[in-house]
Amino acid sequence: MSISQQEMIERSQQQAREQRELVIKYLETLPENQNKTKSEIEQLISTMSGKAYKKMALDVQKNQKKINKISTGINQDEQITNEQDFESFRQNQLKDLNSSERYPNRFKNLYPIIESITDFKNKFDYLKNEEVELNMTDGRHSISGRLNKIRSYGNKLYFFDLWLNNHQIQIVSNKMYWKQPSDFTNTMSCFRNGDWIGVNGFVGRTRTGELSLFLESVELLCPTMIQMSEKSEKVSDVEFGFQDQEKIYRQPELAMIASPDIFRRFYQRSIIIRKIRNYFDTMGFLEVETPVLNHMATGATAKPFKTTHNDLGQEMTLRIATEIPLKRLRVGGFNKVYELGRVFRNEGIDNTHNPEFTSIEAYMDGDYLDMMRFTQQLIHELTRDSPIITYQGQTINFNNKFDVIQIIPRLKECIPDFPETNTFETSEGIEKLKEICMRELDNLPNPQTPSKMIDKLIGHFIEDKIVNPTFIVGHPRIMCPLAKTDHNDRHLTQRFELFIMGKEIANGYSELNDPSEQLERFQEQLKNSQGDEEIAGEIDYDYIESLKIGLPPTTGLGIGIDRLVMFLTDAKSIKQVICFPTLGKK
Repeated sequence: MSISQQEMIERSQQQAREQRELVIKYLETLPENQNKTKSEIEQLISTMSGKAYKKMALDVQKNQKKINKISTGINQDEQITNEQDFESFRQNQLKDLNSSERYPNRFKNLYPIIESITDFKNKFDYLKNEEVELNMTDGRHSISGRLNKIRSYGNKLYFFDLWLNNHQIQIVSNKMYWKQPSDFTNTMSCFRNGDWIGVNGFVGRTRTGELSLFLESVELLCPTMIQMSEKSEKVSDVEFGFQDQEKIYRQPELAMIASPDIFRRFYQRSIIIRKIRNYFDTMGFLEVETPVLNHMATGATAKPFKTTHNDLGQEMTLRIATEIPLKRLRVGGFNKVYELGRVFRNEGIDNTHNPEFTSIEAYMDGDYLDMMRFTQQLIHELTRDSPIITYQGQTINFNNKFDVIQIIPRLKECIPDFPETNTFETSEGIEKLKEICMRELDNLPNPQTPSKMIDKLIGHFIEDKIVNPTFIVGHPRIMCPLAKTDHNDRHLTQRFELFIMGKEIANGYSELNDPSEQLERFQEQLKNSQGDEEIAGEIDYDYIESLKIGLPPTTGLGIGIDRLVMFLTDAKSIKQVICFPTLGKK
């Protein structure tokens, strides 16, 4: 049944009377009015100007907690000091409801569902203060979401926020609008912050201009059994009642409820991944899936996780990269191919490393210069709306063409006695690298291979000094067993890495496709590994056989999604952008 304009006028007048009662109760709490009767306080109000009375009404809102205690008594939740007591309190509070009433199968909405609060607010932006939309077709809506910030004004008027997808809408619960007014008191008194409820009502603006849904009926969809604080836009990652950062990582769902910032970061991660996929799809790439379980760890230099396949009776590893199977698919005839998924490396955990992480690898015709251009275009596309960002107080500019640093010339600028590239694998060159590492870094990597020592020097003199997006190129051949050699120096390779703020974001190269040279590289790597656990202890002969079939000229790219999301969402730690990061057992 629709509400007539006359009924709305009468309800508005009733609201004014109820507000006057609340103002009276507020005035009764002031020390100077403790000995005054209600009639004396009403007389005091009658002498006020309209402006003064409106200011007084605002004071009521500012002191709503005090009003709550006067009008409805002290909230029982405030007397509960631990989660176990709160759970018992809620079980007792809801004992009269059967299971289907506490946990119904679905929301029995009476009107069209609000899917997007933002779209809903835009649609009814035309409404003026104290104006409502009574059209049965367009003005009435239903929404379900998580309840937050319950405010009561006496026992006939409540305000609360409803959150859905990190956006909130105010709900006005006035007894006079309820389809079943007799249920008002019992129903409203049982709700708590964190409950998931369904609301049916009509849209309008309050006197203060807040677009709201005026409640006609409400349904409890799922009660919370833990005591929740109010959601706040100003809550930081280490606040909202949690005592330590680790609890945020262990219970991200609770952190998302309490902090819009945390929810927003995880939401942005999904949007970024969607944009990356869309870009590759638009550029003609085909997304594929390759095995997570493998007989050996190939495609990268990393220590794998190992497991046992019971039926086959064989030890297997979780993949450390998707490179090799993707290139084998290129051999099979796929032109542009990519995979976005999880990889696993049994290594340390810090602010930029998680053992289980997300990467995207892609392969196409061309050389490493083509892939460098493609990578820059991709990053520009992702940052098109915000090309200059602030990360942990440092400005990063994605607008310009990315700088390029040649590794060996830069190292020679910093280390005048840096050895020549043709001596890296000689005993003389290795001893020189050890001497430089001890002099410049005051330590040696473990194991003390040329590859490890050069990598440490690159990190210290080049990578750590990078702020804006920068490519480093010209890696020594001993560091890149899968990359083609440089045309001008056979001891270097056609490889690039993209760094931002000292951290590697992307890695790519011209793929080595000569089966004989690839076998030789694998043999050299195995010979020089000296027990390095990050080097596979055997050669991938299946890949060599695949190369013999013929891998066309190919360039490849790998991007660490988690690190990229860190920079684009201003996250200090990789754990802040992974919903369930790897943690030790409690």
